[in-house]
Amino acid sequence: MVKDLYNREEGILRQKQKFREECEECFKVVENFEKALTLNKYAIGRILKYWSILRRIHRLMGVCFKDAKKEDIERFLLNVERNPNYSEWSKYDFRTITKFFYRWLFYGSLEGEYPDIVKWIKAKNPTANYYVY
Repeated sequence: MVKDLYNREEGILRQKQKFREECEECFKVVENFEKALTLNKYAIGRILKYWSILRRIHRLMGVCFKDAKKEDIERFLLNVERNPNYSEWSKYDFRTITKFFYRWLFYGSLEGEYPDIVKWIKAKNPTANYYVY
């Protein structure tokens, strides 16, 4: 087996430890999400990115994922959009990962329709002139 040059396994363990300290309930939800990603053969780097971004989303939103309402998500995304410290790529990541995660959370699927709570979110790819729906 080839050693991971970037220590992504350790990165995931660090994210898990920090997330568990912040919110045990949401930690368990994201841990189940990780299982779904692994079963669908997502790369370890992608899984690390989801852990990292979902932890940031959780902190910025200020509510547990299961308790979040559409208004909470709207407020969170407005704050992200208005924050000059975030690049266009970071804003894109927040939007796409929020949609992707909530589809799994509500429907238990990584593919298909989005739930109404996030269906309205549009993410414009920063390098293209089109929106990802």
